[in-house]
Order: sequence, then C-alpha cells, then structure tokens
Amino acid sequence: MPFIKISYHEEQYSKKDLQFISTQIMDSLIKEFDVPYDDFFQVFSSHKNGEFHFNPHYLINEKRTKKLLYILITCGIGRTIEQKKKLYNTLTENLYQNNIVAKENVFIILNEIPLENWSFGMGEAQMIMNGNSPTTLTKEDYLNNKEIKSNIRDTLGDLAPAFVDFTENVLFGDLWMRKDLSLRDRSLITLSSLMTAGDIEQLPFHINLAKENKINEDEIIELFTHLAFYTGWPKAASAFNLTKKIFSS
Repeated sequence: MPFIKISYHEEQYSKKDLQFISTQIMDSLIKEFDVPYDDFFQVFSSHKNGEFHFNPHYLINEKRTKKLLYILITCGIGRTIEQKKKLYNTLTENLYQNNIVAKENVFIILNEIPLENWSFGMGEAQMIMNGNSPTTLTKEDYLNNKEIKSNIRDTLGDLAPAFVDFTENVLFGDLWMRKDLSLRDRSLITLSSLMTAGDIEQLPFHINLAKENKINEDEIIELFTHLAFYTGWPKAASAFNLTKKIFSS
C-alpha cells in the first residue's frame, strides 16, 4: 500500500527518465518490502528554480545537484530496520543504472502510518475490513503483464518493418503475454529451443530477458548442462562460450 511522491527539478529529467525512475522504485519495493505487484500509486511533481531547494553536502561527501530526487514513500507500519536499509540501498542502486540518477541525488523519506489511515476509494477502510482483503496480482500475473522490450525496431526497422511489427505486436505482444504460461516458463522454453537448434545468435537477448524474468545465472548454466546430454556437446559448448561473455559484460 505505498503511496509514492517524487519531486524533481522540471528541467532535469525527460519523460523516458521518469518512466525508468517509476519502474525502479516499484521494483525495489516489490523486492525489499514484498509490496503486491499491482499496489501501484505514484505522483511526480516538477518544480521551478525558486521552488526547489536543498543543501548540497548535508551528511554526504559528494555534492547534490539539480538532478536531486525527493522520494517520499508513505506505507504501512511493520518493516524492520534491516528491511528499510535494504530498500534504501536497492532503490539507490537501481536508480543509478544507466547513469540516470547519481547516488548522491537519491533522497528517500519513509513515512509509516497505520492501516486504518488508508482508504482506497468507495469511502471504505479496505485494509482493515473483515473478510474483505484487497485483491492483488500474483507474481505470475505480474510477469505476464510486463512489457517485453526488444531492440529489433532499431536493428531491422528500416529493412523489414512488417517483420518488426509482427515481432513486437504478435510474438512479444500476444504470444508471450498469454496467461497459461508465465514469462519465466516461456524464457526457459525459448532458451532450450535456441540451444537445441544451435541458434546462438539469439541467445544474448533471451538470456538477458530470462534474467529479467527471475531466472538466475546458475539456473541458466544448469539448463544448458542438462541439455548438453540431449542436444549434443558442441551446441552446449557454443552456448556456454557465448553465455560466459554475456555474464561478464
């Protein structure tokens, strides 16, 4: 049930940056606070020069800049100090990805309030209603609703626009989103198929996609080791050589 308010200087972040920030905040809350996948409430507020003030060095050695983010997280009571420290670290590291937000510019305020202080509409206190627990998405539902981002439009858009449209809208927009299998299951199937066919050119994209779909590196290695006995040693060796490069990059 977190409510997130993000304040920032209006000239510092693009619409794409703000979407990245939104996603990283939510992913961090899911990981460290076990927030339901569909418990998503965020407000971004931009401010002009005269409305945005801060001390550049207070309690840190680095210097804050106009790219400072004020992130106010209002949530329920009950997380431990260790959970809170992990959230601060995970969120800061996640925002630091792609050099979007420097670590010194991540300012987090955590505000805890009791369950009876929440109403999600309808004039009701949903969090304390007997026999009426909020309905939330399962992990599998969340993964199946998550957009899959491909770089195919950048690489083949001018050459084969129809192929690109089919890839984005039919393959990743329809087939991968069907609810009978999770994205994790589909990644495992796809990695197995690519290695079996020897189509290792497609492995880098699908290994990275598998990691996004909660398949860790040890599981990928174990998958290829298992398949080596069924698909052949040369194919496994080729897959491992490419995988090693991907993991070290």
